[in-house]
Amino acid sequence: MSARRAGIALRTTFIVGFPGETEAMFDSLLDFMRKRGSSGWGVHVLARGRHSRRRMAAQVPERTRQRRRERAMAVQHGIAQSVAASFVAAP
Repeated sequence: MSARRAGIALRTTFIVGFPGETEAMFDSLLDFMRKRGSSGWGVHVLARGRHSRRRMAAQVPERTRQRRRERAMAVQHGIAQSVAASFVAAP
C-alpha cells in the first residue's frame, strides 16, 4: 500500500510462539518480512494467559518463543536501518 501512496506509514505487529507454530511457519514469517521490507513492524511473544491458550496442544516453549522474537526483531532492525539510510542525503 505505501508503494502506491507516498507518505503512508503502516504499523503491524506479529505475534510469535502461538501453539502449534513450527520452525517452518516461523521461517515463512522471516521470509515474508525480508521480501516486504517494511520498517513499521513489531514482534511480540504470545504471553501465557489465563484463557484457552493453556489448554491448546503443541505449546511452544518459552525459550523458543523468546528466541524467535529476537530473530524476527534482528531481521526488522536490518530492514529499518536500510529504510532509514534511504532518507539520508548523499554528501
